[in-house]
Amino acid sequence: MENLMIAATKYSPLISFTPAEQYLRIEGESWPENAMETYSPLIHKLKEYFSEPQQNLRIELLFEGLNTSSQKMMLEIFSQLQEYHAVGHQIELTWYYPQDDEELKEAWEMLLEDVQFPYKFIEQTY
Repeated sequence: MENLMIAATKYSPLISFTPAEQYLRIEGESWPENAMETYSPLIHKLKEYFSEPQQNLRIELLFEGLNTSSQKMMLEIFSQLQEYHAVGHQIELTWYYPQDDEELKEAWEMLLEDVQFPYKFIEQTY
């Protein structure tokens, strides 16, 4: 399976998915005008990836900010990941948040309140 690499722009994050390494990284600002357009290639690639049995995935999120439509797309992705986890795929998520921004961390925790796969938050120092 080929890698998925979507370069960051002023308004959208870097999306780097390396299936051979079982690794997904999303990093940067996420303020796109059309979040569905930004995240659809990743959603399709994840569906293809998890069509194989017993796939593992390590995810690192390093958002500097998300608009409402990006949050909705992340909820969609988390929902799909939860479905994959429920049928036996191993998923581990690490979400880095800016130092001393507990309010943002709490908002992101709410995005993950319904998932059953392992996740953790790590304070990012700059």
